[in-house]
Amino acid sequence: MAPEDRRPSEEEDEKPQLSALPTSPEVPEAPRLATVRPPAQPTARPSAPDPGAYRNQALAYSAVSQFVTPILVLGLLGWWLQGRFHFEPWGVLVGFTVGFVVGVISLLNVTNRMS
Repeated sequence: MAPEDRRPSEEEDEKPQLSALPTSPEVPEAPRLATVRPPAQPTARPSAPDPGAYRNQALAYSAVSQFVTPILVLGLLGWWLQGRFHFEPWGVLVGFTVGFVVGVISLLNVTNRMS
């Protein structure tokens, strides 16, 4: 009979397969470290700008973009329509004119918010 086919007897079943685990040594307690923090920084620096100082600059950039964007978008739309429907100078002229009017209205709205 092959060793794989051999079945252990009842005596061999009762024997423990693993030897007893060794006991662990006592672990010393970890040392406690004191927390050292750097000194607190002052909250406001004298050279720092006021937190609301960038509001007017943001509104100015917004005004420029809201004035230029409609002119470009409507001008390009007029150019595309002019090429598509073949009414030569009128597509670009109408697009830029309407874009300019919309841009001026947007610019006035932004300047009213600034005051």
